[in-house]
Parts: sequence; C-alpha cells; structure tokens
Amino acid sequence: MNNTLRSALLSALLLLTGCLEFDAQDVYLSFDAENDRLDALFVYRGLFAEGKNSAAAMEKALYQLDEAGETGCFAAWNNWPLQVDLTPEMSAPAAALAEHVEVENGGLFTDPKGTLCGYQFVRVQRLSAFVEKVNAMLAFGLTVWKVDGQKLDDDSQDLIREFSRARKQLVVVGDGRFEVRLPLSARDHRRIRAEFWRDALLGEAVDQMTRRLSVAKRRTAGGSVTDVTPDETAVPEDRASLKQGLRETAVMRFLADNDVSFLREKGLTTVGLGVGGEPRLHLRKSAFQLYHGSLHEALRERGDKIEDGLPAQELERRFEDFRSRGAKLPPKLAAKRR
Repeated sequence: MNNTLRSALLSALLLLTGCLEFDAQDVYLSFDAENDRLDALFVYRGLFAEGKNSAAAMEKALYQLDEAGETGCFAAWNNWPLQVDLTPEMSAPAAALAEHVEVENGGLFTDPKGTLCGYQFVRVQRLSAFVEKVNAMLAFGLTVWKVDGQKLDDDSQDLIREFSRARKQLVVVGDGRFEVRLPLSARDHRRIRAEFWRDALLGEAVDQMTRRLSVAKRRTAGGSVTDVTPDETAVPEDRASLKQGLRETAVMRFLADNDVSFLREKGLTTVGLGVGGEPRLHLRKSAFQLYHGSLHEALRERGDKIEDGLPAQELERRFEDFRSRGAKLPPKLAAKRR
C-alpha cells in the first residue's frame, strides 16, 4: 500500500511509535442496527515495555500508559500503525471521523496465567454516516493508489468512477462482517493479490519470526528483556524449523484463527472479515511471543490498581453493561468534547 492511500485510509489515526506494546489482542465488535451504532471491546494481552535501553523503555512505557488513561488512546494489532488518539487537533477529514467515536477506559488486569492485560470500550455513533465518510476517503485513495510504483490501470479507473456514480459502497459494515469492495480490472487484481501474498504477508511473517527468535535467543543468553530488535542470525536454516517458525507468527495465525475471505467477481475484488448474520464479530491476534513481566512488576511497585485473575466471563459482562449506557469519556477527551 503506498503512502498516499495509507494516508487516506488512516487519516483519523495518530501514528506514534513508542515503548508501550502488547503481545496479543482480542477485539469484540457488536453491531446495533436499531441505534445505528457499533460497540467494541478491545482487550490487550501481554502489556510490556520495549526498547534497547531498559530503564528508558520502562520510563516511556509508564508515561504512555498514564497518557492513555487521560486521552483514551486505543490501538489495534500493535502500537503502530493503528493507534488512535482523539484528543489532538486534527485535519478536517480526520476530525470528521473522530466526531463519531467515543472511548471509555476499562483497567488493568491479569489473566489466569498471570499475564498483564488491559481493556477499553470503543463506540462508533451514527455508524451509517461514519461509513459514508470512510467510503468517500477510500474512493479518493483508490484513484491515486500505486502498486509496484504504478497507478491502477485505465480499466480500474473506469470501474472506480462507475462504482462511485452508482453510489455503491466500497466499505460495507453489517452484522458480524466487514467488507472492502475494490472495483479492479483483472490485471490490477492479479498485481494487488501478488503484492499482498508475496510481499506484504510473507514479508511480515518473516519479520515477525526473525524478531521472535532473536528475542528468545537474547533472553536465553541473559540479555535485556526489553530489547526486541531482530537479529538475522536467529533465522533457522533447516526447512522444518523455518516452516514451524512461520506458522507460529501472528500474521499467519490471524488468517488461521479468523474468518478472512477473498472473493473475485468480474470487475470486483471483495475482502471480508467475519460471517454475515452474526450479532458479534470476534477478531483474534495471536501473540508475537515477546511478552515479559517487567512492566507488570513496575506497576505493582508504584501501586497501580491491577485486578488479579479477571475471568473472560466478567469482561463479557462489563461489555454488555457498556452497551446499555453512555460512554464515560477519559478526562482529556471529555474536556475536548465539552
């Protein structure tokens, strides 16, 4: 995905790199057609600090955690690129999307295995209007999208214009399912498919495997637990270990653990998440396997409230309670909305 399209799709997001990271994630999405609303529960599993300098990494992670408590900043997949802070001044397109979104902070807890976790609630009000705005952004982004340095061909451009004139939706949100519908020529479909599977997906899997094995090797040797930088020498040479390493990556597990579909029709490529007709969509991101307990220890030392052994059933109950009432905005976001 080129920078122009990424900017169009993620214009509502504040892109930050940082030292607060989470190892795995569960996102529960509940669709409320009657109230034109989408409610979400974000569960961050394995909160940890990352950085070559352990002291600096821990200091920054604690700062970012405190700041998230003030702003309600939330994230998907990891701390970049899908990190959303609704409190800063934004461009007009980003502000137009942000006005639909509310956040309520949950808290910190440990799972039955003692792993440090956290959760937040997110709500998208006036969902149909929000999706319309996303569609307008995506329609513009497609016209300037480049694959391997080349814009979409003339046939795709014609299909995109016809799609827009017919007021068809590029992004469709419904019970239990998201779809992105891309009007593409057969040639551009093949180019994008190849770039996704060969370059983006495989490249990300190799990067994740290298990072995980590097961290395991470094920690076994007594190195810094917060240093999660990759080391190419950690890549296995034998085929069996390489295959197993790739299978255990978060990106490959995501495809295995979630209902992801790719459908090609004449002039249209559809990418879907979830199963239509279901009242809720549960997305799982498996662990990067980089977690360590130093942040947990630091939070205990400074006296932060952490619920021990919070069961999944209680999280579900709290999510249902959130769905029946208004969101309790964090301080900085509440002040901005006032």
